[in-house]
Amino acid sequence: MHFDPNGHLEEPVDLFQREDGSTSSVLKEEYRHMFEHSASSSFFAYLYFWQQVTVKGEYANYWDRQAEDSIFGASGVGLENVMPLKRFKHLRQALSFRSEVSVETLQRDPAVRIRCLLNLLQVTGGKYIDLGRDIALDEASVACRSRYGRHLIVYNPREPTEKYHFKIYMMCCASTWVAVNFRLHCAGDITDRLYTVTSESEAQALRDELKEVAIVRKHFPKHVMIHSKESVHGDYRHGDYRHGVSVEHQMLAASWCDGNIVRVVSNADASILSTVQRRVGADTIQCAATLCVKNYNAYMQGVDRLDQTRARFSIADGHSFQK
Repeated sequence: MHFDPNGHLEEPVDLFQREDGSTSSVLKEEYRHMFEHSASSSFFAYLYFWQQVTVKGEYANYWDRQAEDSIFGASGVGLENVMPLKRFKHLRQALSFRSEVSVETLQRDPAVRIRCLLNLLQVTGGKYIDLGRDIALDEASVACRSRYGRHLIVYNPREPTEKYHFKIYMMCCASTWVAVNFRLHCAGDITDRLYTVTSESEAQALRDELKEVAIVRKHFPKHVMIHSKESVHGDYRHGDYRHGVSVEHQMLAASWCDGNIVRVVSNADASILSTVQRRVGADTIQCAATLCVKNYNAYMQGVDRLDQTRARFSIADGHSFQK
């Protein structure tokens, strides 16, 4: 495949758009009432988290008259004014787990104890919005400080929240950050991970075909790639880019010098230049970039924002345990 640095590529005309010309996600009208009071809808998670931190025993110690009132003569506020106990129990029923599983089932699916909860989240994740064109697909991580999740946790020292994480492959709406679908990474054989997706014979046949495919690991086109060594030695500055166009295959390849080297291959963008805002020190500057890089910066935040939120409020974050 040849990428011409002087080639030109128009935006495809068959990209998704609605009748009114919009491309963003839309909240379904039948579920709009669920998001009108989103703060009160999130109280359950706050109350459940508070119960794990402040242990008082049975429900009566949380929802009835507080024991501290009679001791200190104060007038405390029970959780009944926040959420009725009946509603809390109704929501709690959705958090179902399997306590007794066989060894064979656990070997095939390390997440079998929480699989029912994961299935519930996958079924309900994308039912509330009508997806638009821009979707973010990326890896996410949840910090883990337990030694018992060896079939689920992965080692990644580059993450800011400790070294061991649960890895999740997530597909999110780029504008609303709603998790449309996800898959939890589990250690296992490829045939186990393709269970219910395809048969073992079909997976093995596909594997045999891939053995005959040649793999090129070097000698990439110089006019498309920016190598990390070049940016370190000062050959490229923040915002510099290279790009090339394959007119035959209607594809665009680009490299852009950010904090790290960003490489993008796209078949849904035009080969036109645009600008992106980047923060350098205390200043915000305009950097030239191709349109595909601008779209990458704008629409890959769906998964990253959820990752940042989990890292900010995670009680497993090692930074919060430093003396």
